Amino acid sequence: MLYLLYRQDIGRPYDVIMPFGFFGITARVLIFLGVFLLVIRLILALQKRQTTLLWMIFFQLTGALLLGLLVTVGMTQINCIYIPLVLCGALCVSSLTDFLGKKVNFYGKIAVSILLAALLLGENVQFEKAYFTSYKELVSAYFQEGSEEAVQKAMEIAAESGREIEIEDAIKYPSVLLYGEIDAAEYLANRNLSDVPPKPKDFLGKGIRFTMGIDWEHIDRNKIYIIYYTDAEKFDG
Repeated sequence: MLYLLYRQDIGRPYDVIMPFGFFGITARVLIFLGVFLLVIRLILALQKRQTTLLWMIFFQLTGALLLGLLVTVGMTQINCIYIPLVLCGALCVSSLTDFLGKKVNFYGKIAVSILLAALLLGENVQFEKAYFTSYKELVSAYFQEGSEEAVQKAMEIAAESGREIEIEDAIKYPSVLLYGEIDAAEYLANRNLSDVPPKPKDFLGKGIRFTMGIDWEHIDRNKIYIIYYTDAEKFDG
């Protein structure tokens, strides 16, 4: 989970948040410093036997961390801890403001404020640009956009050439049956189940052999592959 918070990408579908994630580089620095300040201030409060509202942030952060350990979907882990982390980032900004108020003059405070705002807004603008371009393309692929066209085109080629089709494991077999208009009786009579039924290892549909899951160690030039476009480089050469 700490790796996910730092990289905000553990390489699984739905866990890719590019290029800056929910928090930009500047925001992540503020958050980590805020968590550090939170712990230090709570330790000092305990030593002085003082009460502080910072315990509310600490309890929220601790609860979110525990919840994050109980779920496996990276996006959900980020969602449950998002608000506590924002509060930690705000704590850092507040502490920085108090420090500058005591150490620098008026113009210095303005300069630092403008610099911080420019960094945060700059990262947000870059994220917005990626969100509607490269990020949109990547997420569309993970949500199987274009699967119907890919299955139908692969079946068209396979019917003409007599070749088999291997399909990226993330594309679910019901989608293949639907897009390929494969008869249920034919599928049930010609399927081999995998180790995790009811998912098939392979099956026959309209006279074409489909294999669910690609053996990346043994790519066969005589087969047709349906893949994520992000895996296209594996077929170079």
